[in-house]
Amino acid sequence: MSKMDNSQNTEKMGCVEQEQTEIRDGQV
Repeated sequence: MSKMDNSQNTEKMGCVEQEQTEIRDGQV
């Protein structure tokens, strides 16, 4: 279960990073 949690956390972080990048691109 720990491994699954780690994978989910990594995916979540990746999604958030992508969203931030998209928003930044939109502002610029």
